[in-house]
Amino acid sequence: MENKDWAVSETQELADCGVPQAWYVLGTLYRDGGILIPDSALAAEAFEKAATAGVIPAQCALGELLLSDDLDVCNSPAGMEWLERAWEGGSLRAGYRLAKEYLSRENVAKDVTQGLKHLTECAGAGHPGAQYLLGKLYLTGQEVPQDVEQAEYWLSQAAAQGNEYAGLLLERLDKPKISGATLAVVRLLHSISLIFQDNSLPKHSPVGMRTDRKLLQKIREKKIAMGHKSDDHPDEGMTMY
Repeated sequence: MENKDWAVSETQELADCGVPQAWYVLGTLYRDGGILIPDSALAAEAFEKAATAGVIPAQCALGELLLSDDLDVCNSPAGMEWLERAWEGGSLRAGYRLAKEYLSRENVAKDVTQGLKHLTECAGAGHPGAQYLLGKLYLTGQEVPQDVEQAEYWLSQAAAQGNEYAGLLLERLDKPKISGATLAVVRLLHSISLIFQDNSLPKHSPVGMRTDRKLLQKIREKKIAMGHKSDDHPDEGMTMY
């Protein structure tokens, strides 16, 4: 802990001396906690100092923090602006987050064109998350025309970089698919089986049932003769075998 305190102190001193990367490190410490007590306001302040100095990861981190639901710092317009600056500076993480924001309509007005543009560019540049999401969109036909070949391509790219979700979707694609005609035949056979099941018993009472009722009537008469009440008898709905 003493070493951690010394490291934080040294980082603060470097930041005060004008080293922008030190402000970025302090921002992550205030954001994530563990060493320093979490404080989103101090994190945003530190990130902004580094971001203004041109530290691209700090620009992305500040944008994400301002887009969070933390009431102490949330500011969606400013968050999008910082993400755009980070994206222009080459941050794939920022571009991927921008794509998700434009497609989800959580913090900004939905813009499918901008969202797909950012997503495709990030996927083409090798971002596994963007590759997975783009493949999923092509697979489901959401926001883009359904295209299984494009889906397989982008999911394969993401899986090759270790994206487990992409690998699971690829496994499902490899399994044999049941056609609509096959499903119709299955439903038809099921309906026919229900018809035969409903008609398997005759509409009239079986012989065994009639015999049981005669036996029950005799038992009832004997019980009445012995002094039992007339309703003291087995349930007529029960069959005896």
